[in-house]
Amino acid sequence: MRRNVFMVLLLLMISVLLYASAGDKDTASFTIKAFKTGGMPLKLVINSRIDLSDVLETSAAGAAGGEIVLNGVIDDILGSDAGLQAAGLSAYIVFSYRLEGNISGMYDISFDFTPLTHTNGTDTIGTTYQIGNFNTVFIGTTGESQSSTYGDWMISQTPESVQTASPGADTLPEFTETVEVSRIDGTAVTEGTSTPQWAARGAVGMIVDSASYSSADTPYGDYRTTVTVSVKTHT
Repeated sequence: MRRNVFMVLLLLMISVLLYASAGDKDTASFTIKAFKTGGMPLKLVINSRIDLSDVLETSAAGAAGGEIVLNGVIDDILGSDAGLQAAGLSAYIVFSYRLEGNISGMYDISFDFTPLTHTNGTDTIGTTYQIGNFNTVFIGTTGESQSSTYGDWMISQTPESVQTASPGADTLPEFTETVEVSRIDGTAVTEGTSTPQWAARGAVGMIVDSASYSSADTPYGDYRTTVTVSVKTHT
């Protein structure tokens, strides 16, 4: 049985502005709204790759997000999924996530995506997303231990391989990472047992299909996608 800890509605509204001139710059932004249910001491942070700012940091209900502006990076995010490396995160990183806590258990962090859609609600531009760059550590009194073990405890995040997916008309991809905080010796732990402070991280990359983007059939205007992020605990 799983219980919602909190859900983040990443109204990740990516606005791709198409111009006739190749020299013009394209922009993208997203707005995040969040809410939390339950009393687990968790914190979720979303960090912008563009200016390295935290556009969301929430452990309470009603948290508001910010924007990520992709001015000048259109050359970095244009490409095709054929060029993505299977062995590592090779899509352009748009944002990273960090889940922090000090309670034992198993936590699912899920990201699901809708197609990049024009504000007319009809036209879309092909996109591919990747999730990777996983890291799980305990944080000691003097800072991060840079270790997945601390005292009697261990932490892991699975799967460890990079995941790649593209939204389609009938398929809305979802990336799910499971973070487990447990005792090293495998003994059972009572739900909600206090542990050393821990952090689980990852990054989400994006490729905008260049053929779809530059097609004469693709109208100019704003294109948006929605990413929903949820955190659930196993009980």
